[in-house]
Amino acid sequence: MIHTVEHPYPCGVCHRTFMDTGGLKVHQCVNTGERPYRCDVCDKPFSKKSNLKVHQRVHTGEHPYSCDVCNKTFSKKGILKLHQRVHTGEHPYSCDVCNRTFSNLSNLKGHQHKKSSKDKMSLEIFYEKVAEGLPASARTEIEAVGQTSSPAGRLVGTGHFLYRIPATHAKPEGKSQRSCRVCAEKGKRQTGKSVTKFTTTYCRKCDVGLCIGRCFEVYHTKLNYWE
Repeated sequence: MIHTVEHPYPCGVCHRTFMDTGGLKVHQCVNTGERPYRCDVCDKPFSKKSNLKVHQRVHTGEHPYSCDVCNKTFSKKGILKLHQRVHTGEHPYSCDVCNRTFSNLSNLKGHQHKKSSKDKMSLEIFYEKVAEGLPASARTEIEAVGQTSSPAGRLVGTGHFLYRIPATHAKPEGKSQRSCRVCAEKGKRQTGKSVTKFTTTYCRKCDVGLCIGRCFEVYHTKLNYWE
């Protein structure tokens, strides 16, 4: 049997509905910016009474939540949950670029920001080099084996830049994907099996799918880029 729950109290601003006037009143504080609950110690205002209660533990030192493994106590249930991952080894958040895992979302965001900044700096330096052709070290390496292009089809010359993969009838630009050539070659050599990692960017001149950052750089500068 399916039970239906009535929500007879609508918000006059966003039309969201609530089961009771209490829920509506709390929600309306979001729209009005009202914070009717104040801490009697530091006068900090809150929109919800429950938030005030949690805040007051800063002053009282109350830690009602304890870890059942090490007995360490916490003021918030959410912090206890994060702590318990130290014991369980749980890492529910993973980087979609390098697959590194993290126990909390803030550490993942910090990692992604750091990685993004590093890749951006690397690409800016690399773009300056390819403006006049590939770096001399890569050109020398290829010429030393008597080739004008690498076994993977990489060309020595200018115009190697990343672009978003064009839109198709099924997916718009920014959503269209190809397999990254570097990730595929590297994965196959490491595991002996076909590995596919999709990317939304490619080198237009080479017509090859490549992840932004390290994969784009090593594909155009290193002969054995899977190493």
